[in-house]
Amino acid sequence: MTVSTSISTANYTANGSTTTFAYPFKIFANSDLVVSLRNTATSVETVQVLNSAYTVTGAGNNAGGNVVFGTAPASGNTVLIRRELPLTQETDFVPNDPFPAAAHENALDKLTMLLQQTGVAADRAIVFPASEVGLGLTNVLPSVSDRRLKLIQFANDGSVDVIAPADLSNAIIGANYVFDAFTGSGATTIYTLSAGPGSTNNTAVYIDGVYQSKNNYSVSGSTLTFSTAPPLNSAIEIVIGDAISAGAATAASAVSYSQGGTGSVSRNVQSRLRDYVSVKDFGAVGDGVTDDTAAIQAALDYADTGSNQSSVVTVFIPAGTYIHTGITIAGGVNVMGDGRTSTTLFLKNSTNPVQSVKLESSRASISKVTIDGNRSNNSSGIGLNADNSVAAGNSAFCYIEDLDIQNTAGTGCIVTNGNMAHLKNVSITRCTTGLIAERCTQLTMTNVDIAKFTVAGFVMQGSPAQNVVVWNGGFMETTVDTPTAGAPFIHLKSMRSTDALYIAGLWCNGHFTDSAFDTTGLKIEDPLYVDNVTIDGTVFYNVKTAGTYVGVANTEIGLVDARGISTVGGGGSFTRQMGVLTQASYNFDFFTNEKSLTVSGTTNEFIVPTGSPIEIQEMSMLVTEAFAGTGNGALNFGVNGSGTAFGSGLVLTNPTTLNTVVDFTSSLTSKKSSLSFDKITFAAATPLATTGKARFKVRGIVY
Repeated sequence: MTVSTSISTANYTANGSTTTFAYPFKIFANSDLVVSLRNTATSVETVQVLNSAYTVTGAGNNAGGNVVFGTAPASGNTVLIRRELPLTQETDFVPNDPFPAAAHENALDKLTMLLQQTGVAADRAIVFPASEVGLGLTNVLPSVSDRRLKLIQFANDGSVDVIAPADLSNAIIGANYVFDAFTGSGATTIYTLSAGPGSTNNTAVYIDGVYQSKNNYSVSGSTLTFSTAPPLNSAIEIVIGDAISAGAATAASAVSYSQGGTGSVSRNVQSRLRDYVSVKDFGAVGDGVTDDTAAIQAALDYADTGSNQSSVVTVFIPAGTYIHTGITIAGGVNVMGDGRTSTTLFLKNSTNPVQSVKLESSRASISKVTIDGNRSNNSSGIGLNADNSVAAGNSAFCYIEDLDIQNTAGTGCIVTNGNMAHLKNVSITRCTTGLIAERCTQLTMTNVDIAKFTVAGFVMQGSPAQNVVVWNGGFMETTVDTPTAGAPFIHLKSMRSTDALYIAGLWCNGHFTDSAFDTTGLKIEDPLYVDNVTIDGTVFYNVKTAGTYVGVANTEIGLVDARGISTVGGGGSFTRQMGVLTQASYNFDFFTNEKSLTVSGTTNEFIVPTGSPIEIQEMSMLVTEAFAGTGNGALNFGVNGSGTAFGSGLVLTNPTTLNTVVDFTSSLTSKKSSLSFDKITFAAATPLATTGKARFKVRGIVY
């Protein structure tokens, strides 16, 4: 036969169902075909195995044959079939034997096909133009030892050569492109550029859209000079790439960066990357296994501005779990994580440090991190110790925000000597004492939650310096871990006349009725002087003892303003000793605990958190579970269950609607009298038809 076509390949798009693909050219043996599948998305080509993935028919046929797959190639692949003959000559002509035409033609055909095969390979090669043959250009690479770890380049004469990466001083391996535009005058050859390209290799010049050979101009600094002036009114466009020296230590400083947008200014990439310090720049891993203490502390020490604490440097901790043995954050360092659910500082097993994380000195801050004290494997350790005593006289602006502190063997968080210290959106969980504020001239807390403490929730102790704390919003509860007997939610200790505490919107749940936890709502212990304490809009829910006072000799008690305190469920009352806290009068507005009320001649007792004299201005009952029928009875106010009856014959008439308010104010006799009581009892003379539930509201003035 003749070889009348140069076709030696066939390509098909797989569809997941077709298994047979034709090849329109002659082969001599099944193994003369190379069949592969190329993934369209990744361009990865995988050679298939003959007689395993596919079989071949038609070997020896002039018209070709088929490639048949056992399993249809999946969609997203291209089937590639090409002829690839072995570089051998196997036809043997024996002297004086017959001269077979077919064998002779097959041998010639194979030679022709091998030439075609070589041509296909040559078509994929980089070659010099035919016009450059004989110019003495070198197309042979240097020896292995001379080209190892080097890059291929074209020398000044166009020959193939190699170059070391360190010698790429004028090559653009990364660049910031600048565009300059000019209009030709027909005479001007020198143009001043907006940046110095350093080399003609870093420029591309177009005149009226036509690319200009670098032989037609030169550059020096920021000046470009044409060998011939561009024509009159021609459009000149010059593209400049700032060169980056390969391997240079200051490579990032050579690349410009622009944020974009109105008003943005350019600066270099190095400056942009140094806006903050990352712990990973110092080798931190954050895999939950590696001890990252040294790396984290190195980053913090680098960011430490020393005595210049008016300057704040941010240290970023990316998402991950970072094992450590204790770290210290100096003044002027702001530690920021990737989010309290993403970045965790996890105390290493058996470390038992004084504290896990220490904020030291002025303007130190931490946010968006979880601090885990690993209490199961450590016997001690404060979660976060914000101690500004290190920089006495300059202890200000300590910020703790968006933080979780959990599983500490000791106190969750301690703030000492905090002047203008701030805690916001902080959760403290599973610790001995949740939060201690000591000698803080001004500590502001917003949305601070404390849960699962065993010794105390919040402790404020001021001696010998002033202690001022403002707490807006949050909750405290004791669950899972059994608290010690009488563990207080709020513990005021060793306070002075200059101390002040304001708490608003706090919810405290002692789970007394759920788990019989022995907790105290408010405990005031050994005060030197208690004044300026306001607890407003706060609920003590299911606490065994709502409040208590433990005094010492020669103490002076000022005003404790308890407006808006509520106790719900649990053991109920503030102890009678709370009365000594009220030398000045204040408004009292209180809902008692909710109780089942069976009006059948029995006495139903409701608890009020005061033993002080109170002038009643309003007395009403809120129905929380509807009754049926009509009843009447009398109210009794007393201390420890005994007292004087007021308002006999009070009538309950069909309070069948939920949240009905039954106002007894007008029925009370001598309601303006000053009474001392800590309980209200309601004894009915005429029973209602069904049992309901109610709470009493008492409003008046405490003296």
